[in-house]
Amino acid sequence: AYWYLPKAEVVLFVTPKNLEHQFELVAGGKDLPAESMEAAVSADKSISTTGSKLVGDKATGAVSIANNAKTARSFPAGTILTSPSGLKFVLDETVAVASGSGDVFNPQPAKAVAKITASQIGGDYNLSAGTVFRVGTYAETETAAKNDAAISGGTSRQAKVVSKDDAAKLRADLSESLKSIAKDELSQKVSSEDQLITESISLLSLSESFDHKVDEEADNVTLKLSATARGLVVSKSELQSIIDAQVNPQIPAGYVFDTDVTQSMAVKKADKTTATFQVHVAAQLLPQMDVSQIAKDLTGKYPDRAKEYLQSLPAVGQIDILISPKMPAFLATLPRISKNITVSVRPLK
Repeated sequence: AYWYLPKAEVVLFVTPKNLEHQFELVAGGKDLPAESMEAAVSADKSISTTGSKLVGDKATGAVSIANNAKTARSFPAGTILTSPSGLKFVLDETVAVASGSGDVFNPQPAKAVAKITASQIGGDYNLSAGTVFRVGTYAETETAAKNDAAISGGTSRQAKVVSKDDAAKLRADLSESLKSIAKDELSQKVSSEDQLITESISLLSLSESFDHKVDEEADNVTLKLSATARGLVVSKSELQSIIDAQVNPQIPAGYVFDTDVTQSMAVKKADKTTATFQVHVAAQLLPQMDVSQIAKDLTGKYPDRAKEYLQSLPAVGQIDILISPKMPAFLATLPRISKNITVSVRPLK
């Protein structure tokens, strides 16, 4: 019974080698045929606006323009009227005023009523009745204007608006979202024997629709982005054959893969049916171990002797030996039957 009872687990921690290799690949070329695939994709997103600007209403009112000159005068719409404090108003419409009458001792100016609007928004332009305005560049002794009623309605406040950065952020975020959506949509069309090269995905015929324009007042802004997504599809087996042909010659003698080969691709140039990629592959390699032979070589050895033998193997940095059940020291050898010894190889962290 003693002969068959003991079991041992031996773990060899070995120093791995990292393999990295780069090469150029043309998908759609003679070595790797590719099919172009398309899908319609769309997405929308809303964000809070970050812009700010002063908004409000312009003050409005009416003035009486007095002309004391000996000739009639016409004042076109847009003529500037200036208050004593320098605030500017504009005529809403063209106004004609007859010539004045009387003499220097008894002037009789002609008058005409005109509507005016402040040149800027804000409450500063709300003026009390009786304010005298300079009309254009005329001297006030010849031509002037005065409001018989208060000018009112001017208001101002800081408002949230859509900034250029808000629009740019939405475009960037949604473009990334669309690529992710495109990956899912196109992948659903790919058979199990083929592979979508996600790095080849491009967005064509972009169409965007904002619910608010840049500089428009809004607490939030929403963008809907639509596009046609295009990607290249290749055969999994053909792609793997090309990768194997590139990677296998790079493996040092006596080493094997510990992990699957990871790959990443960067597009160098692309058109509708082909794309040239810079491919980067990486993998972790471990020394090749004949675990069956090692188990046979360990049969019946005491742990100290077993470790001496195992340390002679290439790249071994740490050894764990677990024997069960526990035995008295003089009986605590590794099992004398090799199938009761499990040997595994792991990378040293």
